[in-house]
Amino acid sequence: MNTMYDCIIIGGGMAGLTCAAHLTDSGLHVKVLEKNDRLGGRIRSFYDEYVTIETGASFLAGFYETAHKLVKDCGMDASSQKDSQETWLYRPTKPLGPIWPLSALKASPSLSRAGKLRALRGVVSMLFDAKRLTTPAITRELKRFDNETVVTWGEKAFGKEAYQNVLEPMVRALFFWDCAHTSRGLVPPIIKGVMEDRHFYRLPSGMSSLPSAIGDKVPHVLNTQVDAVRAESHHLYRVDTSQGTFSAKSVVVASPAQDAIRILTGGSLHCSKSLRAIDYSSVTVGIIKTSVSDDLGVGNRTIVISSEYVTPLVAIKVIQTKSKPAYIRFYWRAQGSLERQHLQRELVNQLTRMNLPSVADAARRGEVVDVVRWDTAIPVFDVGSVTRTTAARFEDGLPPGVFLAGDYMKAPHLEGAAVSGVQAAARVLAHISDRT
Repeated sequence: MNTMYDCIIIGGGMAGLTCAAHLTDSGLHVKVLEKNDRLGGRIRSFYDEYVTIETGASFLAGFYETAHKLVKDCGMDASSQKDSQETWLYRPTKPLGPIWPLSALKASPSLSRAGKLRALRGVVSMLFDAKRLTTPAITRELKRFDNETVVTWGEKAFGKEAYQNVLEPMVRALFFWDCAHTSRGLVPPIIKGVMEDRHFYRLPSGMSSLPSAIGDKVPHVLNTQVDAVRAESHHLYRVDTSQGTFSAKSVVVASPAQDAIRILTGGSLHCSKSLRAIDYSSVTVGIIKTSVSDDLGVGNRTIVISSEYVTPLVAIKVIQTKSKPAYIRFYWRAQGSLERQHLQRELVNQLTRMNLPSVADAARRGEVVDVVRWDTAIPVFDVGSVTRTTAARFEDGLPPGVFLAGDYMKAPHLEGAAVSGVQAAARVLAHISDRT
């Protein structure tokens, strides 16, 4: 590998691809190294002759400015649609009932009357905080919220019942975040964005078409395992991989956090202590395809599980249409086996315990057609992280030409990944220009 690159990007998720696209557009010679056989990272679409099901990032919110620009730059169009997805709550002591949209909560049996009143107070407080945010002063404003976790704030604002049965399961099911490690400072900007543009956007050919389109524009190699990064000087780095050694003036590590730690401690680099202090939130997402002749009664709505019910199952969604197969998408919070028959048996057992016999029977008859595990780095969301300069925090101790993107920089959703890729590209450009 005698070619000298301006930058090697390790990881072909949205952070790495966005970084590579910006650097390529700026005239730099780059290469993306991806260990898997596909690009996209946490964007993953399951294609079938009847449906396209997203098992990773499933939408672009209206306020995802960087992600929308990526779509436009790739010559694609995102279709707008109101988010009308029903979300129901499973709670052992109550019947199944809706908790989203919030208008459905009023008549829902999921909460007691007192719990609904406390939830309403929490929602009003949350909306008020979000409405006060202004873009020029957002960092200063967020300092007022970036002082406690969502769990401590949520139990005070919503009450324990509403927190456990509305806020916490919704956060887990929608974002795969653990409230105990999530700063309250992340809540107002998300709510503000939803308030300002309630439309959600999807790509007609599936969300995976976005990383595929970016991959057509940037040089990349798949099935390439990176072993270590070695610093020859501040402007020369060697990247040892299963496909040989690559040379570059700079390196962006945009791989999942656990891979980044292995890569940055396997060569001559000295990883900072904060980079090593990592915990993970792991979620397995699977799809069962099954034949169903009768209405299962929970079709096309997401069922989230109350945190008071001890189970690794986070949420399920039954996608059911007339005269076609049904699909059960399940979110499993566990680090056990990814063996498909094992997951299927465990899911059937959980659905039986939850007194959903028709869904359990459909899951038993079906076949697991797709399964993937997402491991999300937690420290980025700790109290203080929203207003702290995360790039400086995690890149402290690394050589001047090595930069981080993805897990360490922003929340694990499409916009956060895209923004961190843009930020990493800016730091690479500054590093390259300093040399010239």
